Amino acid sequence: MPKLFQPLKLRGLTLPNRIFLSPLCQYSAEDGHMTDYHLAHIGGIVKRGPGMTIIEATAVTPVSSQFTREECLIRLSHCFSSLMNLKADFIKVRETC
Repeated sequence: MPKLFQPLKLRGLTLPNRIFLSPLCQYSAEDGHMTDYHLAHIGGIVKRGPGMTIIEATAVTPVSSQFTREECLIRLSHCFSSLMNLKADFIKVRETC
């Protein structure tokens, strides 16, 4: 089996393969929240099986740290909840495949 498809151990984390999805800046957030577009786009990629997925730049505070107003933002729990929907809806599915 090619090394690309072999597991990779990084300290206490073992990835199923060596395929990494680099960050994708979609600039499709609404008021800092991920939208259904994010769930479909990132979820579709995650279901295909990369060993690690880095979703996109996400600002911690509004405006000053955002590249654009359409960038994802984690400033309050209601913004973070849209990110957690991604994990609940798609990543958990991938973990059971």
